[in-house]
Amino acid sequence: MVEVKTSKCCCGKCKNEFLVDWDLEITNVTEHGMGERIEYMSDIEYECPNCGNVISGTLYVSEYPVGALEIAEVQRVYDSKNTNESNIEKPVIAFFDL
Repeated sequence: MVEVKTSKCCCGKCKNEFLVDWDLEITNVTEHGMGERIEYMSDIEYECPNCGNVISGTLYVSEYPVGALEIAEVQRVYDSKNTNESNIEKPVIAFFDL
């Protein structure tokens, strides 16, 4: 199982900060020397509660070997006001067994 904490989003238009939630989905599983590599992705879109600027972003996560975080990065952050200044922090990610 993967646990993804909320992360902070900063609006490029009004500089308001608010929290966003991610919902990871498995996009690829491949076999490698130390076992499986599991790749996840999540797309989000949130409206700034202060000014209405719509901010979207994509989170990419790779788990390899199973149980170890290999890569986690937020990419493709856009906003409806085209400020090029909105950003979304990378969330804390944890892997655990049930």
